[in-house]
Amino acid sequence: MVSRDEVRKIVLELIRTDEEFRLAIAGALGLDSILNELKALRQDFNAMLSRIVSIEEELKRHGEVLQEHARILEEHTRLLQEHSKALEENRRLLEEHGRLLEEHGRILNEHTRLLQEHGSKLDEHGKVLQSHSAKLDELTRDVQDIKRTLNQMNRTLQKLTYSIEDEALDVVSWRLRERLGINVRLGRLVITEGGREVLELNIYGVIDDLCVVGDSTLDLRVGKVGELMGVINELRSRYPQYLRPRVVKVLYCMRYVPEAIEEARKNGIWVLTWREELTPLEVSST
Repeated sequence: MVSRDEVRKIVLELIRTDEEFRLAIAGALGLDSILNELKALRQDFNAMLSRIVSIEEELKRHGEVLQEHARILEEHTRLLQEHSKALEENRRLLEEHGRLLEEHGRILNEHTRLLQEHGSKLDEHGKVLQSHSAKLDELTRDVQDIKRTLNQMNRTLQKLTYSIEDEALDVVSWRLRERLGINVRLGRLVITEGGREVLELNIYGVIDDLCVVGDSTLDLRVGKVGELMGVINELRSRYPQYLRPRVVKVLYCMRYVPEAIEEARKNGIWVLTWREELTPLEVSST
């Protein structure tokens, strides 16, 4: 049987290496379901406490009834002593008292049964509370493990994102010197309006009548190609001052799907990794 630690190692390894698995885990880690379960457990716990208080109040009422019965019995005894001469009346009263005592005995027996039943229920509730406490502890540990895993994933993703952005600037700049003989300074382009970011490119540079417009990504998919073309069209329509007569459209990636490469080729986008160029370098006009 695979141990919990081994399962955790396997899951962490899949999260580190398998993008689709990471996406599936991210979708499955919604904390709403965990919070709802904790809320339900708390409601059950409060309901049990309310029931226990109700039982205690009922026991208190039973005790008051028993005290009242004892007082009545004492009063009957006093009446029997005072009316000793009225034997027939006393006999009737004794018979009535006997009937009352039998009823009281029945009530006492019923109370005893109820007390035993309540005791059993209290024991059962105690076991349920212990079980819920254990589940709460386990859920708390699981949530803490999930938070730690998510923090590790976020830190890793940030490191990878910063790393590929810097790598893209260096590789694209070097390839342009090698292919076109130009030394263009590349960086990020961020356009803001009213203090709000409206457009961002991870690869941008201008030299003479040529501009380089592009983006970097860990996994290149068809949607990323469409995003870049959308940004370029927005530059043409709203921010033409950032473009030049000649444009090099570029996408830098570590992994890709064949459909994305074909889509980039159709749009004249230069796709490359640190090892190779996946589509031809094209210089198009704006």
